[in-house]
Amino acid sequence: MMFGETRMKKFSLLHIAAALLSIPIFVFLGTHSRAESNELLRLVQTISIPTVKGRLDHLDVDVKGQRLFVSALENGTVEAVNLETGKWIRSIPGFKKPQGISYVPSLNKFFIASGDDGVVRVFRGDTFELVDSIQLELGPNRVAYDPHVEIFFAGYGGKDAGKDYGEVALIDAKDLRSGRLGDEGLILLF
Repeated sequence: MMFGETRMKKFSLLHIAAALLSIPIFVFLGTHSRAESNELLRLVQTISIPTVKGRLDHLDVDVKGQRLFVSALENGTVEAVNLETGKWIRSIPGFKKPQGISYVPSLNKFFIASGDDGVVRVFRGDTFELVDSIQLELGPNRVAYDPHVEIFFAGYGGKDAGKDYGEVALIDAKDLRSGRLGDEGLILLF
C-alpha cells in the first residue's frame, strides 16, 4: 500500500481548507473573550538564553514536559528551555536557518524545518537524538501537525527556493514518508 491511499480517504484538500479557515475563528474567539474580561497582557517572566546571538524565530511548547523549543535563526541552533525552572536546558546545533518547530507529544518527536538547506529534521523529544532528515526543496519555514490524520505539514519554496510560489509538504509523522500538494492533489515524493 502506498502512502496516501488510506490517508486520502480521511485527508483531502477540503480538510486542509477547513483547518486553515478555522484559524481566524479561533483567533477571533480568543481575543473576544479576553476583551470581555478586560484582562491585559503582561510580562510574567524573562528567560535568558546565554548562547544565542541574533534573532529568534519560531517556537513551540511541550506543555506536559514544561519545555519551550526556540529557533535561534541567526545562531543556527534550536534552544530548549525549561519553563518550570526558567532555565536554558541545551542547544541543538547544526542548522543553517532553523525556522518552524513542531513538538508532537503523542510521538515523542519534534520536527524542525531549516530554510537554507531544505531539510526537515526529526528529533526524539526525550533525548534530542536525531531520528531522521527529510529533504525538501529550499525554504521550509512554517510547520504544523494534525493529530487527527497524523500528518505533519511543512510550507516551503518561495524566495528561498528561487520561486514565486510556495508548496506544502505532507509527511506521515509515524513513518516519515512524504508527499506534497500540487495541482493534481497529493503527489508522492520518495
